[in-house]
Amino acid sequence: MPFKILRTRHISVFESFKKASVCSILLAILILSESTLAEIRQEDTNRISPGIRFLAKMENQFNPVDNEVRTDRPFEIEHFEIPLRLAKNLFSSDSPQIIKDALIFTKNGEAWIRWIPNPDDNLYKDKLVQFLAEQGIDPTLKRRFIGFRTASRSVLIFDPITGAEFSVKASTNNTRGYWKDKPETSTVAGVVAEVSKYVTQTIPRMDPQYVDTIKIAPEPGGFAINSQGIDQGMLVRTYPFSKGKLLIPIFSLFHEEFGRQFAKANGYAEPLQFVREKLFPLWIKSIVQFSFSTGIMSNSAHGQNYLVEVTKNLKMTGKIVHRDFADARINSAMIARNEGTEKIIKAYQDFSKTNYSNEVLTGSREDGFIAFKIHFSPVQSNLINTWYPEALTAKGGIDVYYDIERIVKNEIQNILKDRVDGRNFELELESEFAYKKHDGRYESQIPFRVRLWHGRAIGEDNRTPFTEYLSPRKLKCSKIFE
Repeated sequence: MPFKILRTRHISVFESFKKASVCSILLAILILSESTLAEIRQEDTNRISPGIRFLAKMENQFNPVDNEVRTDRPFEIEHFEIPLRLAKNLFSSDSPQIIKDALIFTKNGEAWIRWIPNPDDNLYKDKLVQFLAEQGIDPTLKRRFIGFRTASRSVLIFDPITGAEFSVKASTNNTRGYWKDKPETSTVAGVVAEVSKYVTQTIPRMDPQYVDTIKIAPEPGGFAINSQGIDQGMLVRTYPFSKGKLLIPIFSLFHEEFGRQFAKANGYAEPLQFVREKLFPLWIKSIVQFSFSTGIMSNSAHGQNYLVEVTKNLKMTGKIVHRDFADARINSAMIARNEGTEKIIKAYQDFSKTNYSNEVLTGSREDGFIAFKIHFSPVQSNLINTWYPEALTAKGGIDVYYDIERIVKNEIQNILKDRVDGRNFELELESEFAYKKHDGRYESQIPFRVRLWHGRAIGEDNRTPFTEYLSPRKLKCSKIFE
């Protein structure tokens, strides 16, 4: 039953009690409202898909950043109603219509939006309230959606009216993750929506053998407000659920207990052996494929930004879901060749200059050679468990690192195949740090720089730069180089 029907029932109750006292009327309405709402909530929560429910469970109950078990029960999600004239619409014509129907509506002859703030925020939400009040807009929070918290600032959403399922990312100063204050600016929201469109258009154009591990969790739109002191964005993300398949954030696989359970489901008695022999090879292969296909190289290649697709009995399908493309370096020539916009290139260049001192890959070449950066972070701010990453800090640590280096090199060679042999590219470890922090959390970040060239090189001066750019692209030509 839609919530608007609930409001209609309130009116009929008021009519039936119009001769009663004001107090008794209000009490009756309150009791009926709560009981009816509870009934509606139960009815509607039963319609939430198994995929969203399972993802919420993984996000909330198996997070090795703090090992805190949070509830994965759905709850009411509040939203503001804002005239679209005060915001920028980041949805495109090919964004999912069901999501646009859930978030955009007409009132008093004009378009309005439903802006969903982070439920735990107590800073940016107040700024929106003040902004709306100054614009003469009722800032009262409304109720329509049902949702789940996640391990970070994103909130999983179910709309009982349209049946749409998606997640929303908005600014908050109070998140479960290690970084508490996480604003979502209007600029970042706009760029990410455009980058998401670029990625979802580019991957299907590639020769399937070079992208066979990749699935995308796109961010097809949202809204942005940049006016009178307000600079906020609200991004929407969708998940590529397939029939009979579930998604698990990779960080959950490093949880003390669930990691053991997952390894066993995939045929391993020892979870560390599973991670080294099965998870790392698939995960790294997908990172390399994504970087060489799109020219976008994640600088946050940790377990929160990737998910594994599994069957209902937890067996991996060989697919890795990529989400959150904001924190990355780029190969701008590849992006341009793949029909990415100058806006995307400039945004990443500015981001690199601000955050990484423009150290590498704002363009596409270093001294004439094609450059990539493969960043791999198995764990980030995880608590130590008994099977990993203690093993990485002990005797087996160097072996795990060599595993990772070998896998990265093998996957690059697999993409290059016989077109560029081992003497035609370098894989250099920029820096390696794997350590236990003072609060008991553990970091492991391993960034590799990759340089490619033509010809049989003996020394630096004998290497021949490429005249075109490396690509596993399928359009026009099936060759690795166009």
